Order: sequence, then structure tokens, then C-alpha cells
Amino acid sequence: QGCCFCRPSFTVFAGPEGSKQIGQIEDPCRICVMDQQIKDEQGNLAYTTNGSICQMGMCCPCCASVDFDIQKDGKKVGLISKRPMTIGECFKKTNRFTIDFPQGADATQKRLVFAAAMLLDLEYFEQNKNDNNS
Repeated sequence: QGCCFCRPSFTVFAGPEGSKQIGQIEDPCRICVMDQQIKDEQGNLAYTTNGSICQMGMCCPCCASVDFDIQKDGKKVGLISKRPMTIGECFKKTNRFTIDFPQGADATQKRLVFAAAMLLDLEYFEQNKNDNNS
């Protein structure tokens, strides 16, 4: 997760061979909160994601989901949810996510929300973040 000065981020590209930047996902330094800022290609805040570290799914991934609200102007407009793991998923070290996209979101905004879900997975749920051999 890094320190307060070196926070994870994704720059999101689309088009032929990823030629056009469409936005950025940033993870600001916050205490006891898993949140992100989803910005469009001009750097304007499009959405935020927000999830508490105090969710049952953080301690017992087989028993409960871990949910992240997608918000626009402080109002919930969608959801990114890491689903409870099955026994097979625990052994295979896989994760399942569902995304309820904001109503009225265009294709670019949906790509940015999907990228936010990918960053959440990499940042909070992947076990071998620095192991390139497995």
C-alpha cells in the first residue's frame, strides 16, 4: 500500500495499442479507509470509491463480501464488491468482483470504474504483490 508520499495509482489508456489517456485512478493517503479518486482525462474528479477496513470480508473472505461504494458528489451511485471466496478460490488464490456501474455512465467512465476495481484488487487483496515467479 505504500507510505503517505508514494501512493498507488493507475493511468488508464484506451484506443489502438493504448494510445489515448482516458483518466487516472489515485489512492490518497487516508487512515482506516480504503478509498480512491477516479479522474477523467482532464484531471477532473468523476467518481470516488469508499470502503471501510472494518468489514467482515476483510477478516473472513469466505464468509462475506468487501464492498466499495462508488460515489459522485457525495452520493452513492454504484458499487464495487469483492465477493465471498469459495473453497476452490481460496486454494487457487483467485478473487471475484462484481461492479454495479453508475446509471448513465458512458463507456469511458465504465472503463475507469473497472480500472478502479483492478487497483483495489492489486492493492488490498493480492497476496504476492512483489513475487514475479509465481
